[in-house]
Amino acid sequence: GASAVASEQERQLLLAKVYLEKQQLVEAERALAQSNEQLPEARETSAKLIVMKGNADAAVMLLTELLDQRPTYASAWSLLGDIHRFRGEPASAIEAYGKAIEYGLDSQQDRWNRALLNLRSADHNALLVDLEAIRGQDKAGPRAAFLEGAMKVQKGEYASAQPLLQTAVEKAPAYLPAKYFLALTHFRLKEHQSAEQFLAGYVAARPNHVVAREVRALNLWQLGQQELAVEEAQAILELDGNNAMALEIMSIDALGRGQGQEALAALERLAATGAEGDVLDLRLGLGYLMAGQRDKGTAALEKASESGGDAALRADTALVFQWLKAKKYDRALQIVDGLQQKMPGKVLPYSLRGTVLAEKGDLVGAQEAFEKAW
Repeated sequence: GASAVASEQERQLLLAKVYLEKQQLVEAERALAQSNEQLPEARETSAKLIVMKGNADAAVMLLTELLDQRPTYASAWSLLGDIHRFRGEPASAIEAYGKAIEYGLDSQQDRWNRALLNLRSADHNALLVDLEAIRGQDKAGPRAAFLEGAMKVQKGEYASAQPLLQTAVEKAPAYLPAKYFLALTHFRLKEHQSAEQFLAGYVAARPNHVVAREVRALNLWQLGQQELAVEEAQAILELDGNNAMALEIMSIDALGRGQGQEALAALERLAATGAEGDVLDLRLGLGYLMAGQRDKGTAALEKASESGGDAALRADTALVFQWLKAKKYDRALQIVDGLQQKMPGKVLPYSLRGTVLAEKGDLVGAQEAFEKAW
């Protein structure tokens, strides 16, 4: 009789596992209640059920109690690692997977999960330990090729990463991260058409991956497909309303089309995020001028000019034409004088001086300046 009871309890435990695989939680719970719930395997299965019902804290408590009693129970460590990974607790997950690997007979999946966590944190020394083991276990598979290729991408070794990731994609075409990292190699190597082939499919499958959408927006811009890049930027802003890169694309596009108000809307949102710098001041200045806000535009351009950064030259040039438009020739010439000190002997200051003097009516002075420019 005892043997029959034990056999029936084992059958119910097996049934509970099958029901869990099928996501039939009520049936799994019923079967577990008819098993020997004190058995370690039953307690582990109960923890799986509790997680699937949404109570990860209770599952962690149950597994912790079980592992205190059975510290070498590898599959329980593996499950604990999975729970910590899905809860966004990488350090705890890595520790649990380490125990599962230490005590388990078949630890390939635990090594893979741990390797992915170390890849995410760019801990390449730790990653290499699992990479070598995975390569030895699965020489013809895609996992080792993906891990090595992705690690090379993180190191900036795009050319040598590409064939590895191509191998991973060919062997596991449904594994999206391999396609994403392969797209990154094409993007970094300025192979923009090839990058788009992978990015378009990846973004369609993972529309909430903001970084991938950022890369695609930049890639489309490089391809000269500004309208599609702007569409991608708009999609990014729906996910992250303060995304600096998307706001920059929107502002640059609007400035290029001469839409000052539209550019300002994006630029002011960008400034509100805490972004700063001479390039932002330059774009704000141009946006204000296009929108007819001369004082604000001039102030922003002067700020960009004073920074001495990369945008200073463009800001100075814009200021010259702004004062020229306002017929304030002396102010324009003051800026030209400053440019002449920054760029002695260069063409641009002489050319601007000639333009200002010609507008002022000093044709002799203008001719002299243009001759020096030529």
